Amino acid sequence: MISKVSEVNRVYRTNDIWREEDHAWQGGGWQYRPLVSSKAEAEVVFQRYAFGQHARATAMAVAGLLTTAEQLKQAGEAMLSSDSSLDHRTVEVSQPSVLTATVQKGAQIGSYIIQSDQIAQSQLNDGAVLQRTSPTLMTAGSNQMKLVTENQTISFSIYILSTDTNQQALQKIRSAINSTNSDLQASLVRDELRDTVQLRINSLHTGTAHAFSIVDIYGNAAAISGIANVTQQAEDAVYHINGNASVVSASNQIVWDQGNVAITLLAASQKPVQIDIHPDMIGIKRQVQALVDRYNSLHLQLTQSGGLLTSEASESVMGKLTSLPLEMIGIQLNADGSLKVDFSVLEEQVISRFNMLEFSLRGFGGLAAALNVAAKTLLDPPSFELLDQGQALFQSFNNYQVNQREGAPVNTYLPLPLSGILMNDYI
Repeated sequence: MISKVSEVNRVYRTNDIWREEDHAWQGGGWQYRPLVSSKAEAEVVFQRYAFGQHARATAMAVAGLLTTAEQLKQAGEAMLSSDSSLDHRTVEVSQPSVLTATVQKGAQIGSYIIQSDQIAQSQLNDGAVLQRTSPTLMTAGSNQMKLVTENQTISFSIYILSTDTNQQALQKIRSAINSTNSDLQASLVRDELRDTVQLRINSLHTGTAHAFSIVDIYGNAAAISGIANVTQQAEDAVYHINGNASVVSASNQIVWDQGNVAITLLAASQKPVQIDIHPDMIGIKRQVQALVDRYNSLHLQLTQSGGLLTSEASESVMGKLTSLPLEMIGIQLNADGSLKVDFSVLEEQVISRFNMLEFSLRGFGGLAAALNVAAKTLLDPPSFELLDQGQALFQSFNNYQVNQREGAPVNTYLPLPLSGILMNDYI
């Protein structure tokens, strides 16, 4: 954009420099002299000053126009992109204590009814509570145990010293289980107040397929530690969606709508839970308002630049609005040509006619696409085409003349704002 403004400024400035040189030459060469020495020179200086002011005003108008056009283009592209607020969704769950839900962009708008009959759980074994520093009652020497799951049987062993305490013995069992590379995790639970220790073993996965048992092969380490005691059974989740047949799953994770909806069961419930997926109302309102604000800024810039910029520039923008169903979108066209968002209408359209609203905003020929094209109409051509060439000062740029004297080459006039003074004498 800077290059485009410089382009306009350069045209004006070139004319300004040649005027200065011509004024110096006509005044008697390049020696120092007063700026104004006659009424004629005063008139030249006055007109030059007026021309300079005009050039600056025009350059600022073009700069402002290109800036606001670029902002409008960005707002339109944001609405047209795949990350538009029109693609975002929000989710509402009637019983958050029973389940949670997350949604991705593009999720299908609508409602789901989910009945959570049972959630999936992992098996948990809590061993006996033993005094931490008391001598262990486990058999001294080698103790071998067997870990049995649905898919495998693993044997592991520990060696107990006659001097081992309960904590030392349980630490050995913990290390042996965690070294089996199974789906189990063993940990020690200490009670500092009572100075007790307990071995806890849990499956890393939910579902009945991950149930396990631990028994002694020889020795009594499993029996004394109590690690065979099941305190929570492995269970599968049982649920049904929208009144369909029950689903049994080893996981509490439910993937729906081709992965766009993710549901996590937290608890069983006698009452069904409703999940509502909505358009991103806040995001849509914010993005529509931003688009309207950018348009209004451009419209104001065009209005304030009247007389400097061509009327076609304004028509290329405002003409895009005449064929659009603005009222259906919830946008009002004011008498002065600016736009205003009616949020009550916009909200109603989002709720009841989202597909039609989406098409009206970013479909082929929709508001975002139309304003984006209008902005590009201003940004793409050379910037001097935005100028109103009917201006008196601008028309002086077109005062090119030629003159051929005997024995002299053909020379041209530079486009000067007054009369196009012949430059043959010093070109």
